[in-house]
Parts: sequence; C-alpha cells; structure tokens
Amino acid sequence: MPRAGWKGTSNPKVAYLHVGKAPDNPQYSTEQLQYDFDQGLRDFGYFQANTASFIMYADWNQAKLNDNATLAAANGDVVVAADSLSLEAAVAAVAAKAGKKPPVVMAICGDLAETWHAGKAHGHTNNALKHIQKRLDLLNTIKSATEIAIIYNQSDTSSDMQRKDAESRIKKAKKNYHSYPISPTFNATDDDVRETLEKATKQEAIIVMADPLVSRCRVAIVQAVNAAGIPAIYPHKDFVIDGGLISYGANRYKLMRGVGAFVDDLLVTKKGLANKQPSYVELAVRTNLDIKIPDTIISQATDIYSNTVPSPPGSRFL
Repeated sequence: MPRAGWKGTSNPKVAYLHVGKAPDNPQYSTEQLQYDFDQGLRDFGYFQANTASFIMYADWNQAKLNDNATLAAANGDVVVAADSLSLEAAVAAVAAKAGKKPPVVMAICGDLAETWHAGKAHGHTNNALKHIQKRLDLLNTIKSATEIAIIYNQSDTSSDMQRKDAESRIKKAKKNYHSYPISPTFNATDDDVRETLEKATKQEAIIVMADPLVSRCRVAIVQAVNAAGIPAIYPHKDFVIDGGLISYGANRYKLMRGVGAFVDDLLVTKKGLANKQPSYVELAVRTNLDIKIPDTIISQATDIYSNTVPSPPGSRFL
C-alpha cells in the first residue's frame, strides 16, 4: 500500500541523482550514502513495495548528469540531489520542464539554499561556508603558518564561495593565501590533480574546500599532503579515514538519512519544513602521523584514528 496520505494514482516516484559512479564495493562511501537515502525513506514509510525509486549515477560525466536530471524532472514526483553538482543540474532541469514541476531536495550541499538556490530547493545545507573560520583556527593551532594553500573546485559554485571566504579571512589575519583549483575537467582523476598538488604542497599548510570532485580525489590529496609533511584540514572525516590529519564538518551520512523528512513533507504532510543546518559537527583527527596535534584539539575530537590505512582505502570515491 502507498504511504498513508499519498494522493497520487500510483506509487510515489522518488528520483535520486548522484554525480559519481554507482557503488561496486560495500566499503565505498557511495554505498553508504545510498543506504542512508533508502533508510531515510523507510523512516517515513516509503518502502520498495510502495515507492518507485529511480537511482541515477552520472559517472562523473556532465552530459550524463544533465540527462539524468532531465529524466528525473520529467518522471519524478520529487528529485533528491545527493551533492552540489547534482543540485545545480536538478534545479536547471526542473526550471526547464513544462507543466508541473517536481520539488528538489538537497541532501549534502553547501550554502546554496541560502544564496542563489533560495526557494528552488529544500533540505540540508552542510554549512561548509560557515565552518571556514573554525577550520582555519584549528589549522593555526596545529601550525602558525603564514603561507596557506586553498584547494577547491572552480566549477562548483559552493566550493568557489568557500574559496573566496577563506581568502578574505586569511588576508584579514595578515597571512598569504595561494588558491589552487583541483582540475579544469569535470571528471578529474588522481593523475589530473598531481600538478595542482605539487604546487599546493610547497606551502606551509593547506585548507581543502568541500566539493564532490575534491572528495573524489581525496586519496591523491591526502597522500601528497602526507608525503610533503605539512598540516592540512579537510571538510569531512572521510579524508581522515583515508589517512588525512584533521577534518571539521558535518556528517554526510546523517544529512542523507534526514532526506526522508523532506520527501515526506513535500509528498504528503505539506508542513513546509524549513531548510536545515546540521545539528552535529564532527572533528576527526589522526594521531599516527608525524605532525603532532595539540591536546587542546584532541580533547575536542569526536573521532580519533590511529590505525594503518587500508590499501587501497575503502572510501576512495564519493
């Protein structure tokens, strides 16, 4: 039976867009994200028997992402965007659709709901922009660097907003910033980012901006930074799981789990839920690297890692 209160003539159709590749390993983070998406729907009574879920991965291909978004807008009763790049594609596809337009739910995105996507999407912001100062403070506590590299994705509006904010704050602190876009290509690989990493790791410290493409290349980033022996702070703990020093940011999986409330509100309850900020922020640290993390930071940590990182790391792709 359909979810109680659903007034459609057939089971509700929920489209799920992800910019990356479909998971083929239960340890990959895409597998966990899709699991939490499914669980979030189940929390509100949406099961395989009463809901049609369309799971679409773009394989890091812009044209395929746009095509998937168009299909989602044409066939879905609601469209869930798993990342900021999928959100951009979904909002554009829905705007271009004639007739009834399905609502868009954002799962793990930057501060787009509060800026240029205002009123066009519902769901969670990961507050990446608002975490910049805290992340810079943590980095400064580890090392009082004057030359700071910023790694970001120039093709992602949210990531570029974070970059500009970090530059402003570093300049205000009378330090020097050096900004490096991760790659000019949408489907960058580890090999594509090596030149960027060679430049970035010549600085004294690094702050890495939140972005799907950056997350995809996080193993290459972490390995290059660790080899250079400099401190870097990352946007979420998957970087630390894969060997990074420290991260500060929202739990992506909890944000994805919360998507069900917005889907249910848009399809059934119609309460008009306001966009949400994360209620829980994680500070993850790794203590088995050569760089010492001060006790003042370790005492605040929500997650502490000292294990040897598997090779290859299980969460290689977003």
